[in-house]
This record gives sequence, structure tokens and C-alpha cells, in this order.
Amino acid sequence: MSKSKRGGVDRRDDGATEVEHEAARRLADDFVLHRAPGYLLRQLDSRAAALYEAHTGQGDLTPRQFGVLLTLFQMGPLSQTELGNQLHLDRSTSGEMLQRMLERKLVSRQPRKEDRRAIEIVLTPQGRSALLKTVERASAAQQALLSPLPDYLRPVFVKCLQILAEADVTAASAQQNPNENQATIVGELPWVRPRQRPQ
Repeated sequence: MSKSKRGGVDRRDDGATEVEHEAARRLADDFVLHRAPGYLLRQLDSRAAALYEAHTGQGDLTPRQFGVLLTLFQMGPLSQTELGNQLHLDRSTSGEMLQRMLERKLVSRQPRKEDRRAIEIVLTPQGRSALLKTVERASAAQQALLSPLPDYLRPVFVKCLQILAEADVTAASAQQNPNENQATIVGELPWVRPRQRPQ
């Protein structure tokens, strides 16, 4: 990698200064992937899916489809956009999933009473039956997911997950006020090995 001098500062071909490059190299050396929250959340997601399948015995009703049935059961008919917003699904993902559920007659489409041009998704009797057969075992899977934690930490952990999951709700205001809603971790980063400080 060649170097050049711009503005009195040694820079590499990639535009980084030597100091920046050395800092990046040290971080790459010390970064502990298995302590990184993003990595851990993906691992936890895999565990949650495995526990759901083990407890419910459902290979054909996925956790997301269960979420659709539960949301329609609790809220009544919704448009595809409204349903996607409730479950944080993009239109493409929700469209493909709903098509499979329509084919299995778990949900149906019907014109909205207030506006016959608008279409809403409705829970069918088959969908209601599938939900009620699954809901207790799905709840047991959630309990099993939290079982390694002591009782007093479980609500705290769920609250922390909720804060992280709903952080996108404040993203727009954070962009308008970049100096607000900026959180930093005080002290050492849990996923970076601490280095010995020179005596």
C-alpha cells in the first residue's frame, strides 16, 4: 500500500491516515465477535426459532405466521400495510408470507366496509383454530427462551430488548436533532478485549 502526503498528513491510498489505520488494526485484533450484541442477537434468534419449533411441533406455521394470526385475532381485520407495520415487516416479505397463508386458508382478503376499494386481511376459522392450538405452546417456548436467566432479570432483559427493537421509532427525530438521543457506552466496550495499560 503506497502512501502520500496531503495537507501535511501522511495518508494511505484508501484515504486513511496512519493513525486511523493503526487504530482500525488494533480494533480488528481486539474485537471479540462472540461478545458483540448483533452477533448474540442473531444467535438468540436462531435459538428462539428452534425452541418455537420444538415446543409447538410446527414446521408449517412459522413464528412470523403465528404473529400474523395473533395480531389479527387481537386487532381484527387489517390492511397489508397496517399488518406489516404491526409486525415490522416490509411489503415484499409480508406479501409473500400472506400469499402462502391465503393458499392454506389461514387468512382471507375482503373489501373494507368503509371503503370497498380498500382490501383488508381477515382471520379465517381455520386460522383461528391453528392459533388456538398453538398459542399455549408458543408461550411455553418464550418461557423456555428466558429460562437460563434468574427470575428477577427476565423482565429487565425483555425491557432492554424492547428498547432496542423500538429504537427505529425515534430515528426520524434523531436525524432532525443529531445531537439528541445519542447514547454512548461508558467505560470499556464489552466486545473489545481490554488492553494492558503501560505502568
